[in-house]
Amino acid sequence: MIRLAIIGGRESIAAYAKIADRIQGARVVAVADDGPPSPGNALFAADVLTVTMAELLDRHADAFDAAVIDATSDSCPDVAAALAAANKHLLLDARLIDSTHTADALSTAFEQSTATLAIGFGLRFQPDVQTLRESIATGKLGAPGLLRIHHWMPPDGDSPCNGDAPAGAIVCDVAAEIDLACCLFEGPPNVVFALQQGDADQIRSVQVHLGFPKGGMALIDVVDGLPSEAEYATRSVIGATGAVYADAHHDMQLMFQDGTTRAVGIDWQHRHLLPQIQDFVDALAADRQPLASPPAVRRALHVADGVARSIETGAAVSFPYDG
Repeated sequence: MIRLAIIGGRESIAAYAKIADRIQGARVVAVADDGPPSPGNALFAADVLTVTMAELLDRHADAFDAAVIDATSDSCPDVAAALAAANKHLLLDARLIDSTHTADALSTAFEQSTATLAIGFGLRFQPDVQTLRESIATGKLGAPGLLRIHHWMPPDGDSPCNGDAPAGAIVCDVAAEIDLACCLFEGPPNVVFALQQGDADQIRSVQVHLGFPKGGMALIDVVDGLPSEAEYATRSVIGATGAVYADAHHDMQLMFQDGTTRAVGIDWQHRHLLPQIQDFVDALAADRQPLASPPAVRRALHVADGVARSIETGAAVSFPYDG
């Protein structure tokens, strides 16, 4: 039985408490907050340690085998490096990795330890995306030809991405969609073209066109102007022998009334947690690499750098890209 420590910001702890008893082959033994204890800690079993980040490593290092660092944590990458030095397995939300340099440094740290590093975007583990990937893997759609993604976010959302990154944090936000595209087309694009509209004081949008070596393409647009605290997304794939479409309609309703727009729905942002953590635990038990792969995240961030370059120059960027 793998002993897990959850490391996250106060707002995310309750989401982990809801799935803790459903993780097979692992048990949550500790919860560490970046700040004061979260009210969500009370949702865990009574025997779960609730500690500060410093206490987890200094006083309870022998109490856990692996850690999960949520996107809301302020503890990366220093804590990740400390976990590597302590030979603790780690599942890290990829949105905390702001550059290929950071990804390379963490990978090097874990290569020098006996622990496993898993870094991944939660988008890959959303239920509809898992169904989409299965449809392609089993040949139901044939070879994918077109991937279309639309992601509509609230303004000033809780993106942990670095706002000082080239072309702004919204380019970092599109990295998860880039990762999904590279996964479905089984490799990176050979050409990228991107446009951005708006600035920090306006609704911003990024439109990305990825061209792949075998003729496939991905069209991705991310807009941070949804007038609500929720998010909305649609995803579709057209393959050689079939097509699939998924959206958040089951979780979200868009309401237009009196000249205003509202999004009403449930919290679907955490639906990836259980499948992602379960794959991590299963991989450790089977001594295999988790699906949340550091090389795949590095690839997505490298393509995102090309997106930022295309936005800045107004020209297409070809890959391999040395930017």
